[in-house]
Amino acid sequence: MTEHNVTKTFDVFYAHPHGGFRFVAIQTLTANGEMNIEHWLEELFFRMQGEQWSPHGEMRQVIENLGLHHTSMSVGDIARNVDTGEVWKVAPMGWVDVKGAPCWPPETAS
Repeated sequence: MTEHNVTKTFDVFYAHPHGGFRFVAIQTLTANGEMNIEHWLEELFFRMQGEQWSPHGEMRQVIENLGLHHTSMSVGDIARNVDTGEVWKVAPMGWVDVKGAPCWPPETAS
């Protein structure tokens, strides 16, 4: 059996220090074969670390313009699977499914 490439796309929202969330990025991930959601989310978390997606500070001004103070994805930030609508929040250890929780949909006021 030949494995095939699987692609998943996530919207990424960072928690704003004064409440709500700000849309930060769209990340499309590709894997050779299907992975469980935990693996997809861990890969997303890795890719959203500042040294990966902004290694030379390219996103610093964008982050500041959004009123945010962190370039790297961290506890409290949100990932939404574009295809399924599933919503996950970074927890102190791993991720929590938050679809339908009070923190979703995010407040996006500037």
